[in-house]
Amino acid sequence: MGQVIRGMNVKCKPETVLRDCIGLHGLMNEGDIPVDCKNNVPKDELWIRDDHCQRNTIKDRNIVLHEDVELLLMKEYGLTYAVAHNIATIAEERWKKHQKQSSLV
Repeated sequence: MGQVIRGMNVKCKPETVLRDCIGLHGLMNEGDIPVDCKNNVPKDELWIRDDHCQRNTIKDRNIVLHEDVELLLMKEYGLTYAVAHNIATIAEERWKKHQKQSSLV
């Protein structure tokens, strides 16, 4: 069994499927998915490009944080993907800055 983030099963997918996208999840609307990444992601799955994922587990804690915040905002607060993604990106950037300052890398 792989990793689960907010009820979404993490699935490693090859770059040929995700292209330039690091991750896609089933809560994204068709219009939110970049044209070159369009696939039918099941509602309960979070697809992560396999250079960031191993045995259906995300290797990079920064990506885990980003996806967790994004899914929380969409599921619990009803935010759109675009707004949730922007907030998650800010959270991820702040976390990286904190890691660098406190040498938690």
